[in-house]
Amino acid sequence: MIEPQHDSSEVDEIRRRLAKTSTRIGLSETKEGNGRRASRAVYERSNLTRSQLQIWMGQNLLPEIPIYNLAVALNIHGEIDPVHFGKAFQTLVNSSDALRTVLEEIDGIPMQRLVPVLPYEISVNDCS
Repeated sequence: MIEPQHDSSEVDEIRRRLAKTSTRIGLSETKEGNGRRASRAVYERSNLTRSQLQIWMGQNLLPEIPIYNLAVALNIHGEIDPVHFGKAFQTLVNSSDALRTVLEEIDGIPMQRLVPVLPYEISVNDCS
């Protein structure tokens, strides 16, 4: 088995970020009976699912690593009217709660909030 090699300064930086994030959301002061950090308190105060909370914590620990970002490229053949395409895309955003949900911290606790209206501008780059 090959074990990953970590620079001690890299490990120290991750530990520092974990401590900072844990303190900010109140994990460092509360402990469960088995001695583990009590993420349960944050989970109970947040309206994120457990999976969303884990993603949020990971992104707070290593914000420069876009682990959960997804890029997709589509090849569209033929002419596209940018105005009509923009209207169609805005209709998609308006009809999808997932595309209008934002995460924000309230008193150090991550919360999700549905934005009722999210105007979206599509930039057009004509590479023809």
